[in-house]
Amino acid sequence: RNGEVVCWPLLIVFCCWCIQRSIQQPHTGSERAGMPLLTEFRIPLPLDVEEFRIAQRYSAARYCRDNTKPGAQSEGFQILKNEPFDNELGKGQYTHKRINLASRFPAFARTLIPGSLVIDEYSWNAYPHYGKNVYSCPFFGEKFSIVVESKFLADDGSTENALNLPPERLKKRKVDTIDILQPPKEKKDYRKNEDPTMFLSRKTGRGRLTPGWEKTSKPLMCVYKLAYVEFKMFGLQDKGEKWLMKRMVRDVMLMGHRQLFCWLDEWYGLTMNDIAEIDEHNIAVLQQLRDGHDVRKEPLVPVEIRARRDAEFPDLPGVDPKDRIIEASASGMRMLELGRSDSSVGLSSKSSASERTDDSSSSSEDDYSADRSSNGRSSSTPVSPAPDRGLKTSSAPVTPAEARKYNAHPLEAASDDD
Repeated sequence: RNGEVVCWPLLIVFCCWCIQRSIQQPHTGSERAGMPLLTEFRIPLPLDVEEFRIAQRYSAARYCRDNTKPGAQSEGFQILKNEPFDNELGKGQYTHKRINLASRFPAFARTLIPGSLVIDEYSWNAYPHYGKNVYSCPFFGEKFSIVVESKFLADDGSTENALNLPPERLKKRKVDTIDILQPPKEKKDYRKNEDPTMFLSRKTGRGRLTPGWEKTSKPLMCVYKLAYVEFKMFGLQDKGEKWLMKRMVRDVMLMGHRQLFCWLDEWYGLTMNDIAEIDEHNIAVLQQLRDGHDVRKEPLVPVEIRARRDAEFPDLPGVDPKDRIIEASASGMRMLELGRSDSSVGLSSKSSASERTDDSSSSSEDDYSADRSSNGRSSSTPVSPAPDRGLKTSSAPVTPAEARKYNAHPLEAASDDD
């Protein structure tokens, strides 16, 4: 342990020296002949394309709010521009955000590379035909960049070349399908109320996803994202680009789309005019946070907008997310049910299932919606099927002992290789 305390700071100092040396010397491009790492991610979702347009904008606003702390130098987001654009990419919305990553580095590392704590994000959203996000870091200049191009199609992820890549890039492209049922690698990133295997929407009846849900789901769409990662650092390019692709791109996409689906009841029924008002209000709130005012508990959706939406799209009768216990197995993929005999989402549970375990939410940060508590309760109330339910769930009963065994984060029982 004492050796680790000494070695870790020395290792970080050495990496900082390599980075500074790389910046001072021209890059030869010998590691991959100047070609950035290229991966196409495909993310199937139980939404339709028009719904995702609302979901994407709402989730971006909430993520910025949730991850911004009070203070000008604190970690968080600053929205510098948010305006329409009309150019060769089409018509859409342009945003420029500045992301402060202060708390992600130890204090002594911040004194060595202060400029690396800020990331600029430039985004062009010409939904649904095209989207582009460019990430840069002033400290690294042209030696670091992440570019993500997006397209949104009403399919199951089977389109071979959704982003129209030329043949030479198709040969270098790696395809990676992201399953939103997969739990995050780090236990600290897991929240039960943001788990698609547990979430059940009161507005639509969708949720409680099981493996293979995309084969029967209606609606269904796929997000195609092509990511280019370039990190032209002396001796660090190959490993650096792979780390960035996994941790800064893939892991962020996985968590972001899990949250986007599980926040369905927050954004469902909102209009683009509502989203524009939410964005405008959120920009002002983020500026107040930068000025040192802690206004994070202020509702993201104005009260009048939420009231109008709830009146137009009330909760479905009988849909209660607390009516049964669902836990992930060691693989993080199998549904566990207690006393269920039906195979369709939202149908009545057996009245003989009287034993339930507590499944209260592990997150105390949810100030936006009071319906995310997941305390397990016994219920025999029939649930009316919703028009758009096409998602199947497991029908295999599970004993109370088995339920208690898995009443924990999926990764607690999983191996490092899962």
